[in-house]
Amino acid sequence: MGGVPVGQAAAGVLVQWLGPRATILVLGAFLAMLAAAATLSGEVRRAPPVAQARARLVS
Repeated sequence: MGGVPVGQAAAGVLVQWLGPRATILVLGAFLAMLAAAATLSGEVRRAPPVAQARARLVS
């Protein structure tokens, strides 16, 4: 939750410096890199199904 104000401030600065179109492209590229990193992460790919993970937490 603490990252939301930082992201909003960064987006505001980018809009001021680059303009709206370039900001959308920069932020879109950043999100695409995050998605690729999560996809390539072995921990994420080997994560158990949600139901199985919940069952471990409850027991």
